[in-house]
Amino acid sequence: MTRYPSKEAREIIVIAKRIGWRHAGYTSKGHPVLVHENGETYILAATPSSHRNRANSLNMLEKLSGCKLHPKKQKQAG
Repeated sequence: MTRYPSKEAREIIVIAKRIGWRHAGYTSKGHPVLVHENGETYILAATPSSHRNRANSLNMLEKLSGCKLHPKKQKQAG
């Protein structure tokens, strides 16, 4: 039986593609595998249970790739 990632995991995959990650298939347990252009590998939770999963995954993808998804806006003086 093939398991497919949750909607949240699919959204993370789409976002990760913006900074050079590609979807490289699934582990034997059904977890999505992402591989970056620099050779880094990241395995997502197929069906995450934590409400922090999205933020934690995106932060780790940024850290491993060395690229920011959304540059932080700086406060303007005045």
